[in-house]
Amino acid sequence: MPNNKLHTHSYAGSTTLVNRHDHAYSGKTSIDKDTTNHSHYIEGITSSSNGHTHHYTVQTSPAYKVLGGHYHFYRCTTDTDTHAHILQGYTSVYRDNLLETTLK
Repeated sequence: MPNNKLHTHSYAGSTTLVNRHDHAYSGKTSIDKDTTNHSHYIEGITSSSNGHTHHYTVQTSPAYKVLGGHYHFYRCTTDTDTHAHILQGYTSVYRDNLLETTLK
């Protein structure tokens, strides 16, 4: 049940493999109120691989409810110079009691 409290989620993963390399990424979402159908923004720069990095930005899906909390799905394409990668995954679970756990 939404509690209107400000909260954030963590996220982490690896991009798709393109031109024989991928990139790691991780961070925290924007801080938003826990309201019905809320979403978050994710923005960052990937790790350096093959001599370069990529910028990414995406709005998450609305919340997916789980017992005692919720999480979000995200998917986006990195910026393009000569190629792009896809980031896709789920945020950590935000618990109503403000504890955060990683979705497996």
